[in-house]
Amino acid sequence: MPAADSANGPTITLAELERVALEYNPTLKQAEAELRIAEGRKQQAGALPNPRAGYIGEQIRGGAFNGGEHGFFVEQEIKLGGKLSAAKNVVEQERRQSQSEAEEQ
Repeated sequence: MPAADSANGPTITLAELERVALEYNPTLKQAEAELRIAEGRKQQAGALPNPRAGYIGEQIRGGAFNGGEHGFFVEQEIKLGGKLSAAKNVVEQERRQSQSEAEEQ
């Protein structure tokens, strides 16, 4: 790491100090992780919820009777009224805040 030995001890350039700070500062890595998390939340906020599918059965009997009630369902929640856009805007503001905090570090 020392660039040269002088009478006062080893000297380090500013570029070397910056490299060491970027490499070993844990708060920088934490800020980068929080930024990635915020970007993932933004992507998820703009997506529709996953559809659900299932089976319903009552009074199910086997053998010669073959009776009972069987059913299948599929449901999809659809958000109306600009809720997806509003959620995306909120998460985008959080992402910008995380980015600003990362730049502060």
